[in-house]
Amino acid sequence: MARLLPSDLSHLALAGAREPELDRSPDSIARFIRRMLPFTFERANDLPGLGVGVTTYSRPAEQPALVGATIHRLLDQGFTHDDIVILTLHGAANSVFSACEEVGGYPLRRFIGEYDLLGNQVLTPGKIAFESVGRFKGQQAPAVILVDIDPAPERLEHCERLAFAGMTRATVRLETLVRASNPLNEKFLTSGVTG
Repeated sequence: MARLLPSDLSHLALAGAREPELDRSPDSIARFIRRMLPFTFERANDLPGLGVGVTTYSRPAEQPALVGATIHRLLDQGFTHDDIVILTLHGAANSVFSACEEVGGYPLRRFIGEYDLLGNQVLTPGKIAFESVGRFKGQQAPAVILVDIDPAPERLEHCERLAFAGMTRATVRLETLVRASNPLNEKFLTSGVTG
């Protein structure tokens, strides 16, 4: 049974109102989200976007090399370093990327947990942003690479909500890295989309 939007957007659903609108995500990404996740929404962005890529991994440690190749592809397509964000579903400290200084030869830019005198976040001087979905909530990027898609059965609903929040950050292109051996990822594996 499809659920209305996850809690981070549920405030948009009022009694007697239409389904909430998803205006950030272009048509190709919105259609992908509808196929992959059990949430309902109305598309409000008619721009086509550049679609979605699904790349599989067997072990989490394989992801940095796969993301490096994805970054190179995105740069070749005309995206800039500042256009690309890597988002993890596991939380920045729990991701395999937390131990990476760089991916694909590009230094990662991340929050170091400190603020300057003006209250601005202090980031490392990298080229490619790396954040958790939770920390990136409310922001957007032309190209989002969503990593660590490997839900545990007891946390499936939570993972679906995080995946929705992460996928809807992409304004042009969405790339996903999905653990192939996880049966809960079957929809991704049979989507017919490849990276």
